[in-house]
Amino acid sequence: RKIPIGLISADNDRDNLAMYYNCHSSRRKMDPFETADWYGLNTYVFCDGNATSFEEAEGLQLLASSFESYNYSVPTLLTEFGCLSDSFSTIDGYQGQRNFNQAKWMLDQTPMREQFSGGFAFEYSIEKANAGSESPYPFRKFGHQNYRKYQLPPISATMAI
Repeated sequence: RKIPIGLISADNDRDNLAMYYNCHSSRRKMDPFETADWYGLNTYVFCDGNATSFEEAEGLQLLASSFESYNYSVPTLLTEFGCLSDSFSTIDGYQGQRNFNQAKWMLDQTPMREQFSGGFAFEYSIEKANAGSESPYPFRKFGHQNYRKYQLPPISATMAI
């Protein structure tokens, strides 16, 4: 049986990396081993617990339009999407509990559905390293230690082609 092999890339230098991994040396003689079977992107362009509509998710809109312009030849997955933020609600005493609007928008928003074949939600709940030293398990307190360290703001999430 064929086992699909993919490649996952961090969301930095998006245009150049995405195009590089979708490149073919010769369109006439397609080498099946020249490109990955799928492309994954670890992206954190949207992190606003207050946004309730896709129209408010500027980073995701820019991401979808970037991939539309690439005319990608293999399925693209969001191999990490989402984030934890103190902008998300406190639920049952657990701070920063993210909603899953991004997963919903991947299913029901045409720009997302047309460009992405699926995804993996990043951080279902707060992990120990990010809960803050004063918060014992089960990590009810939100900590800012590692968040947004590598996150691109929506305005720089797209690059000129």
